[in-house]
Amino acid sequence: VLGTDDAPEIRRVALRAEPELAEIFHFAVSVGATFGIRRRDGSRVSVKVNKLFTDESYFAVIQQLQTALADAGFPAPRPIRRLGTTTVDEWLDAGDFRDAHEPAVRRAMAETLARFLALSTATGLRPRRTFLRPEGALWPKPHNALFDFEATSAGAEWIDEIGGGALARAADSGLPEVVGHTDWAAKHLRFG
Repeated sequence: VLGTDDAPEIRRVALRAEPELAEIFHFAVSVGATFGIRRRDGSRVSVKVNKLFTDESYFAVIQQLQTALADAGFPAPRPIRRLGTTTVDEWLDAGDFRDAHEPAVRRAMAETLARFLALSTATGLRPRRTFLRPEGALWPKPHNALFDFEATSAGAEWIDEIGGGALARAADSGLPEVVGHTDWAAKHLRFG
């Protein structure tokens, strides 16, 4: 993701994004690289080097939305700055990870998602990733090389039929547009 597996070079990537870096206490790689950084003043930030999404204007709108959510009291990380497609946000880790098999956890996740949808949609901001789904495409561009829809299409036609039907129904529904979240999962949420 970062073009290197050399630890000193990876640290330099983090240092370019956060010059006040004192310690990297967290590092994770998926479609981008996320650093948890403790700064010299003791504060902690999240630096995310985004590689899949390259539209800087998308990240500008995302950070406006995050600010509005944080201002409304929603537990969203407050943006600090953006360097192209690299974002620097406050680090939030209050609470504990919980098992989404627990009914109370699922209920809290559903209630919080509903609150997120209402608050986000009310902002009037519409962060769109149009670059992921070409005009007329049934599915968005996969975020990982593990997902190769072309190579696995034989025998999966029924999935495309369901997806095509859902896409058509959504286009003709007349329902209002809402802001969503495509990775709402227990692994990204903490509970207090």
